[in-house]
Amino acid sequence: IRFVLCHILTAVLAAITFRHHQRRTKIKRLNFEIFLWAGVWIAISNAILGDFLASHLFDSSSASPILDGSVLGLYVVFKNLTVATYISGLFTNIADKLLSASISYIFYILLARKFKNIFK
Repeated sequence: IRFVLCHILTAVLAAITFRHHQRRTKIKRLNFEIFLWAGVWIAISNAILGDFLASHLFDSSSASPILDGSVLGLYVVFKNLTVATYISGLFTNIADKLLSASISYIFYILLARKFKNIFK
């Protein structure tokens, strides 16, 4: 609930990325590269928006012990909580979103095989 704007941004950017690819190539079927590009754009945008929300609204707390631990570890190095929040958020978002993009592509392929007439 705390980061609902990030979830909305994820859906909007994925739709924009997929539609742009389909309009540019005139091919309705998506490939793995497009899923990875969507993951990259979503990771960067969610890192910026999510880290801004965490930093300014929640005092750099994300309610996730793993993320908060990485922020604290970076805080020891940089001595600046805002910088630690943004760096930690960027790296965790990239790892998270690229993994999610890969899993999403696998489901996309499985659904495309099952419903061949939808994904032509």
